[in-house]
Amino acid sequence: MIVSTGKVDLGTGVETALAQIAADELDVPFNRIHMQMGHTAKTVDQGRTAGSNTIQAAGQHLRQATAAARVELLKMASTRLDVPADRLTVTDGVVSDMSNASKSVTYAAVVGGRKFNITIPVTGQQGGLQVAPAIKPKKYTDYKVVGTSVKRVELPAKLTATFTYTPDVKVPGMLHGRVIRPATTISKPLRVDESSIANIKGLVKVVQEGTFVGVVAQTEWAAIQAAKKLKVTWSTPSTPLPATREEVDVYLATRKVSPTTGRCRRATRKPRSRRRARRSRRRITGRSRTTR
Repeated sequence: MIVSTGKVDLGTGVETALAQIAADELDVPFNRIHMQMGHTAKTVDQGRTAGSNTIQAAGQHLRQATAAARVELLKMASTRLDVPADRLTVTDGVVSDMSNASKSVTYAAVVGGRKFNITIPVTGQQGGLQVAPAIKPKKYTDYKVVGTSVKRVELPAKLTATFTYTPDVKVPGMLHGRVIRPATTISKPLRVDESSIANIKGLVKVVQEGTFVGVVAQTEWAAIQAAKKLKVTWSTPSTPLPATREEVDVYLATRKVSPTTGRCRRATRKPRSRRRARRSRRRITGRSRTTR
């Protein structure tokens, strides 16, 4: 049984944990669940995988989705067996009549080789998805798989060097790129000397768009070499970035900081409060709040 999620396993074992959640809600053995993860053409957008929030966010999405799927599968089985849905029970993917165990049908037979394609109510986006809120999932006291120790499904491939990591991915006609960055974020490219890397074999092109400068090559090594050797003349900022807390305060007094990008532009007024100024200062310097 293929279960999809927009999250990926970065080594924390969430592929196994999410499969446990799905197995519990669907009443199927753990080893029958295959997680399809992070496939942008086939899985839902649940936001980035970061901050150890997959289980608390995506886990809840998956629990609700699989609980809703179970409800629909029971409806289909009810029609197939001519038995009220509230009289049906599921064990290891087999739906049976609690009053007559001889009346049973598997999930596979109910779906009949077709794609299991139902519509469930969903609102919100990414980590804030609200999935089938009217559906009640199982109580934690009814869990049989969640909370038990099972073997991590992704480890064997990693331990035997057969796992496909991002650097291992190769597609026909694939090119490689590298970004060339200035010493300070507010410098701009004044001149890009493409002739400085003309002799690098496999170079495809130099890309310049606004303040962005990058190189594209046929191989990763060619892109690395081109990025190192490309001669770029960068502008000298008219005003250097602040280096101390005091300089940051002065800088923020004449700049407005975007809350989303952290970039500054000239402001017509000072920050509205000292607290806002402190938050802005932390964004500029990268300093974190000290725990007292």
